[in-house]
Amino acid sequence: MTSKVTGLAMVLGSAAFIIVAADASQAAPIVGSAGETPSSAVVAPFQTIPIPGAIAAQAGASLKFRAHARGVQVYTCTASTAGATGGSAGAPKYAWVLKAPDARLYDENNTPIGMHFGGPTWLSTDGSGAVGSKIGQVNSPLSDAIPWLQLKIVKHTGSGVFTDIAYVQRLNTTKGVAPGTGCDVNTIGTTRSVDYTADYYFYKGVSVTSEGT
Repeated sequence: MTSKVTGLAMVLGSAAFIIVAADASQAAPIVGSAGETPSSAVVAPFQTIPIPGAIAAQAGASLKFRAHARGVQVYTCTASTAGATGGSAGAPKYAWVLKAPDARLYDENNTPIGMHFGGPTWLSTDGSGAVGSKIGQVNSPLSDAIPWLQLKIVKHTGSGVFTDIAYVQRLNTTKGVAPGTGCDVNTIGTTRSVDYTADYYFYKGVSVTSEGT
């Protein structure tokens, strides 16, 4: 069966209902909403999941494609006096602070299609790229996983699949949270990488501002 469905997105109140452009021979459409689980499964690695209303698709946007990320979240041990408690005044507080993601992007067939790194930036194998800025966040259902996000694209580079992308969702995350120990006066400036996975949903259809070449 080779019939295709076209991309469509609607926002009703706080719930987002999304029909994904997909080859019916490879994946069934996703229909997601806060508190509602779709009945159709999607080919791995993408799972059928409800998308919380707080990070639902923007009005007028439609899902162009998805990418599955496998890589690491890189953290730097940092000292700060902001919010320090106990001890002498201005005593430093040590914590692992996110430096950047470092991941590879794959499609439904597990074919490499790009990279994800600091910015946050997504770069396609066709040379096009997009840089995002976080506009929404909800906790992952998994206690040891980084949050789910919505990001607005603030910069485009090159020409290709990312040229018309306006928004990105980070969903279905596993692991990646900052280490809970090991950052102190003796390890300031050192980095630690934590494995993570996530699904990134890329939306077009809303006005975008291109920058760069």
